[in-house]
Amino acid sequence: MHRQHQSLADNIWETEPSTFPVLEKQEAHLWCANLESSGLPLAQFWTYLSKEEKDRSNLFRFEKDRISYITARGTLRKLLAGYLKISPSFIQFTYSSFGKPSLAQENQSLQFNISHSGGMGLFGFVKEAEIGVDIEQVKKEIEVAKLADRFFSKEEAKTILQLAPKDQLNSFFKCWTRKEAFIKGHGQGMSLPLDQFEVSILDGEQVALRRVAWDDHEAKEWDFVSFDVKQNFVGALTCRTTNLKQLRYFKL
Repeated sequence: MHRQHQSLADNIWETEPSTFPVLEKQEAHLWCANLESSGLPLAQFWTYLSKEEKDRSNLFRFEKDRISYITARGTLRKLLAGYLKISPSFIQFTYSSFGKPSLAQENQSLQFNISHSGGMGLFGFVKEAEIGVDIEQVKKEIEVAKLADRFFSKEEAKTILQLAPKDQLNSFFKCWTRKEAFIKGHGQGMSLPLDQFEVSILDGEQVALRRVAWDDHEAKEWDFVSFDVKQNFVGALTCRTTNLKQLRYFKL
C-alpha cells in the first residue's frame, strides 16, 4: 500500500463516532486529542488512573504538565477500554526493559503507542503488529542545519539542506517524526542511533524506511504513514507489518 504525506487539505480526520469503532485486522486507528482541553472533566480521568500513575502525576512541577499527563493517560485508558470493552480503571500495563508500554491483559492482540507535543496527543492502535507513533509541533526557531547534521544520517541531512530554505523546516519535522515513530515501534528507545537508519523525506515520494545499517531486510518489514494533525503539527505512524490495508483517523 503506497502512501504519501497526508495534509490537512486531504480532510482525513473524522470526528469521534457515536459508536466506538471496531479495529479490524490489517487496519490501524489513529486518534488525536487536545491534552489541554478535554470533553471529559479531569476528575473523571483521575478515577481511571492506577496508583502508580497518580503518584507520577504528583511529581510534575508545573500544573500544566500534570494536567497534560493525567489527560493523556486518561484518554489512553478511555480508548483502550473502548476496544477491549472493559472499564478504563481495569486496564493494566506492562513495560519492556526500554520502557515501551503494552497491555498486561492475557490473550490480547491489541498493540498501541502514544506521543504528545505542544499540548496535543497522538494515539495509535493496531492488532498483532509492533507500532510506533510520533507527533511534533513545528517550531520555526530551531536550527535545521545544526540538528539535521547532529541527529540524521548524512544522506538525510544532505537531502533536507539541498531544499529551498522555505521548505527545509517542514521536511526536517517530517523526517524527525518518521524516525521517532520507528524508534518507538522498534521498542529500543534512544539506544537505536538515529543516524543508523534512513527514511524518505521528499514530498511526492512514497513514505518509507529506506535503509537500516544492521539488517538489509528489516527496511521491508515496516509500513509507514505520515500526516498533518492540525496546523503546525506533524505526525507519523509505523507498523511492523506489510499487510496494513486501511487507516482511520479520529479526533476527540
